[in-house]
Amino acid sequence: MPRFSIVTPVYNPPVDVLDATIGSVLDQQFTDWELILVDDCSPDPAVRETLRRHAAADPRITVIERETNGHIVAASNDGIERAWTVSLGWYERTLAVAMRRKSATLLLSAAIFAGTIVLFRVVP
Repeated sequence: MPRFSIVTPVYNPPVDVLDATIGSVLDQQFTDWELILVDDCSPDPAVRETLRRHAAADPRITVIERETNGHIVAASNDGIERAWTVSLGWYERTLAVAMRRKSATLLLSAAIFAGTIVLFRVVP
C-alpha cells in the first residue's frame, strides 16, 4: 500500500501540460506513492488517451473516468473516495495499534487521516 495518495482532477488540459504534470510526479526520488487521476469527462479524446497511456506504463497510476462532468469537487471526491477505500484497512489497523501502544503520534496520524486532511501512512 503506498504511503502517499496524490489525487488530481483533470478536465481538458493541453496534453503537453498533462504529460508534464504526470512527469513531475514520476520524476520524484521518493517512489512510495499512488497517483489517482480523475478525468471529469474531458471532451478532447487525447486527454483520456494520455491518461490511459500513463496508467498502462506505471502501476502506481490509476485513472478514473467520470461519465458526466461534475466539476472539480465531484472529481476530487471520486479520487479521495478511491484513496480512502484502498486505505481504510490501514486506518483501522493503525488506530488499533495506536490504542494498544497508547501512542499519541500514531493516534494523531490516524485521526488526521480519518478527517481526510492528508492522505499518508505511518509505518510503525
